[in-house]
Amino acid sequence: MRLLANRIIVLTLLLALSGCDVVRGLAPLFLPNAPTPQPTNTPYPTPTPQPSITVNFKVTVPVNTPSGSSVILFMPDLVGGAAHKTLILNNAGNNVWVGSAAVPIGSLLRYRYQRVSGSQIVGESRPDGNAIVYRTALASGAVTVEDTVAAWSDTPFVGDKGRITGIVRNASSNQGLPGIIISGGGQQIITGFDGEYVLWNVTANAATAVTAFAPDGSFRTAMNTTTPPANGTVGLDFGLSESKTVKVTFLVAPPTETPAGAPLRLVGNTLQLGDTFVMGAMGSTTSAQREPTLLPLSDGRWAASLFLYEGMDLRYKYTLGSATINSELNGDGSPAIRQIILPGSDEVIIQDQIATWKSSIDSPASFSLSVPPSTPAADEVTVQFKINNAWLDPLPMWRANVNSWNYTLLNPLDFAGQAEYRFCRNYQCGLADDGATFGPNPAGYRFTPTVLPQALQNNVGAWQWWADVPAPALTLPPVNAHPGFQSGIELAAWRTAETPILPAAFDAIKPLSANWIRIPIVWDAPSANPPLISFDFARSPFRSDLIATIKAAREREFKVALLPQVKPAPGGPFAGDLNLYFDAGAKDPGWWDGWFREYARFIAYVADVAAFTGAEMYYLGDATLYRALPGSPNAPADSETRWRNLIAALRKDHYNAPMAFGLDLFGQSPTLTAPPPFLDAVDVIDIRFSAALTASPTASLEELKTGAANLIDSQLQPLYSRFSKTIVITAQYVSTDGSAAQCIGLAVGGCQPLVRVAPDQPDTPVYPLDLSEQQLAYEALLYAVNDRAWINGFYAYGYNPIIALRDKYYSPRGKPAEALLAAWFARIK
Repeated sequence: MRLLANRIIVLTLLLALSGCDVVRGLAPLFLPNAPTPQPTNTPYPTPTPQPSITVNFKVTVPVNTPSGSSVILFMPDLVGGAAHKTLILNNAGNNVWVGSAAVPIGSLLRYRYQRVSGSQIVGESRPDGNAIVYRTALASGAVTVEDTVAAWSDTPFVGDKGRITGIVRNASSNQGLPGIIISGGGQQIITGFDGEYVLWNVTANAATAVTAFAPDGSFRTAMNTTTPPANGTVGLDFGLSESKTVKVTFLVAPPTETPAGAPLRLVGNTLQLGDTFVMGAMGSTTSAQREPTLLPLSDGRWAASLFLYEGMDLRYKYTLGSATINSELNGDGSPAIRQIILPGSDEVIIQDQIATWKSSIDSPASFSLSVPPSTPAADEVTVQFKINNAWLDPLPMWRANVNSWNYTLLNPLDFAGQAEYRFCRNYQCGLADDGATFGPNPAGYRFTPTVLPQALQNNVGAWQWWADVPAPALTLPPVNAHPGFQSGIELAAWRTAETPILPAAFDAIKPLSANWIRIPIVWDAPSANPPLISFDFARSPFRSDLIATIKAAREREFKVALLPQVKPAPGGPFAGDLNLYFDAGAKDPGWWDGWFREYARFIAYVADVAAFTGAEMYYLGDATLYRALPGSPNAPADSETRWRNLIAALRKDHYNAPMAFGLDLFGQSPTLTAPPPFLDAVDVIDIRFSAALTASPTASLEELKTGAANLIDSQLQPLYSRFSKTIVITAQYVSTDGSAAQCIGLAVGGCQPLVRVAPDQPDTPVYPLDLSEQQLAYEALLYAVNDRAWINGFYAYGYNPIIALRDKYYSPRGKPAEALLAAWFARIK
C-alpha cells in the first residue's frame, strides 16, 4: 500500500467506551493467496488517548418519583451488550439530578436514565408507556444535555404531551434529506422523502434533546434542544453537512488460542458492521448476518477495508461469532469494546491486537457437524445456543469441506448448568432446522462446560422442510409468445438484518428466466389515533440498503417493481392486522386528512427511491387498503378525488414511471375486489389471484385449467375491457392439500386460514404437505394466460429470498412449482 504523506493516519487502538454511526460500503482488500494465518502475540505500542471533553447531564424526574430513590445514567454497550457504563447522578433539588462524564470529543452517546430504589432498578418510560431503550446526545464540545424523564416503568405518566417537528436539510444544497435517524425523547424515527419528521407524544413543557444522524454516516451528526408546548407543536430544523469519505483499513493480530480455520469478523455500531438499531435479546443492536469477514494475511494478522466517514464515532470489536458470543475480551476476561472518532484523512490504518477469547477456567467446546449431501451448496450452516433458558441469535459455522462444518465456543462458558444447541440453515432457526430439533422452542442437544476440552460430534440426518423430491414431469403446450411479458417473482418480506443475502436470492432466481423482480417495502402502522405510517427498524429496509438491493437486481438484468405495503407489526397494538388499525381509527374528516397525508408521504418516499435507482415500476397500493378506497364503508366521500390527486402528485413531483395497483381475486366463491374508478389513471393492474380453481379436493389438471379459464374470462376480461390497462396475475397458492380449492384443513371442521401452514407454525398432519398441488395451480393459470394475449404478466408470490424450503407455504423456491416457472418463463416472454 502506497503511503501518501500527510494523508494517511496509522492508529493503534486498544479498548475504549461505546457508541453509534455507520458505513457506506465494504471494500475487501485485494490480497494475494495467503497461507493459513498463524495467531500471534506480537505486542503493539500503547495508543495515544483521544482528546476528551466533559459532558454535563441535567435531568428532571417525575414529581411522583418515590422518595429516597437515587438516579443513575446508564450507557449501554449496544454493540456487545456487556461493556456498560454507569454514571451516578447527584440530587440538585426540585426533582433535578445532575452529573458529568469525560468522553472523547465527537462521541455520539447512547444512554437512558434509571431509578434505584433499594435493590430495585427501574427503567424510564415515554409518555405513551413504551420503554425507553436509549437516548442519544452528541459530545461535540463542552455541552449540557437537558432531559426530562416522562415516567418510570412502575409509575404513571403525569402531565401533558406535545410534538416536535422539523425538516433535516443538506446544509450545502438546502435539499431535504430522507432516511436520517431522528432521536429525541427516547424514541427513534426516520425522516421522510423531503427530510420532514414528527416526534409524537413528547413530554410537554420540558427540555428535550434531539439528535439527527445518518445511518450510513454520510452526514455529520447534529444535536439541539427544544421544549414542546402542551398539546401543541414546536419546530426544530437541522442542517447537516456532508462528511468526507475515509478509507479505513483494519489490521488485527488474534491471540494464540484462536481455533484453526476460524474466520475473524468485525462487528460494530454501523449498518455494515452489523448494527440494525433494534435491541436484541442479549442487549445488542447488532446482527451476525450483517458482519463483514476479514481476510487473512501471511504474517498471521487479518485485514479488511471499509469506506467510512470523517467524524464518525465508531464503536467496534472483533469476533469469531457475534457481538455477544465468541467476541473478543480484555486480558482480564471482561467485555471489550473499541472506539475511534474517525479523522478526516483520505486513508486511516488501524492496528489492533486481541487480548483473548477466553472468559473462564472452563475449556472451549468444539462442535463438528456432518450435513446431508442434499444441503444446497450456497447455504450457510449456523449453530444456535440456548444459554440460561433463552435461545440466542444463530452464529455462522466454519466450513471444513463440502458437507462438514465446525465451530468452537470459547465464550461465554461461565453459565449455570447445561447449555443446549441446534443447527439450522441460513440463520433460519425455527424454520430450517435439523429435523431432530425443529420448532420455535425445541429440546436441543446438550453439553456442560468443563475444565477439559470437549469435542462434540453431530450429524444432521435430514433438514426440516428439505426432503428430496423427484423432478416434475412437465409437458408444455405450444407456448404463445407475449412480447413484453412480465415473467416475475415477488419476494416475500424480509427482516432488516437479512438484507445482505438478497443478491444471492437474485442469483438463485436468474436460472428461472424471470425478467422482473417485485420488491416489497413494508412500513408499520403503529398508531391509529393519530393515524401514523412509519418506518419499522426491524422490518423496513434502510434507504441505502434498498438502493443497494435494487442495484443488485438491475445488475443481474432484472427489471424492478417496488411494492409499498402497510403492515402493522405483529407485536404491536394491532397484532399485524391492518383491519384492526382501521377499526380503531376515528375515521372522521380530520382523521382521513391525516391518513392520506401519511400514506402519500410513504408512497412518495418509495417513488423517490424508484426514481433514484431507475426502477421500472412502482405500486400506488393494493386491495389491503380497501377501507380507504372509494365505496368502502366509512371511507371519505371524496376518496376518489384524494386518490387521483395522489396519482397526479406522484407523477408530477416524484417519478413519472409505470404505476401499478393490486386487486384481489380470492376465496372459495371467487370475488374480485371492486375496482376503484381511479384505475384509469394507473398503468398496470395486478390481480392477486388466490381464487379457488375447483370445489373438489381431488380435481385433475384439466379441471383446474377449466376453472382458471372460466375465472379469468368472467372476472378479469371485463376489467380489461373497462380500463384497457396492462393486466398481470400474481399466483398465491400454498403447497398444502386443498390449496387449489382454497380450502385446507377440512378435517378440523371447515376451511382453515392459510396462515396455519406458515413455516413458523407447528407442523401438523391436519394440513398435509402437497408440493404438486401448488405446481398444478400455477400450471392451470399459465395455460389460461398462454391463450389470452391481453394478459401480459405472471408473478409467483411469496418467494423466500433467504432460504429454499419445501414447506407448506407460498414460496415456490426449491419446489416443483419453481421448475414449472423456469420452463414457462423461458418460452412465454
